[in-house]
Amino acid sequence: MVLTEFLNFFSKFGPLFRAQAAQVVIRLQQQADVTIIGQTDEQFQAGLSLYARYKDKGWGQKTKAGDTRTASHFRSCGSAA
Repeated sequence: MVLTEFLNFFSKFGPLFRAQAAQVVIRLQQQADVTIIGQTDEQFQAGLSLYARYKDKGWGQKTKAGDTRTASHFRSCGSAA
């Protein structure tokens, strides 16, 4: 999900940025010390459900430190990332 968001973000800046973003992901895939964990259908459906509930990007929650965290972040705390 994160890599898809990364690629999607840079897609709006034109072909040069798209190509560079793709190269970053390709290099990450080739790194022996990087593990890319695939998104399951269950995770996608949960994210889609969360996305569908909100009309804008204001769906994060503020922590005491002032960080914005998503509801999925709070559900995943304590589990291996």
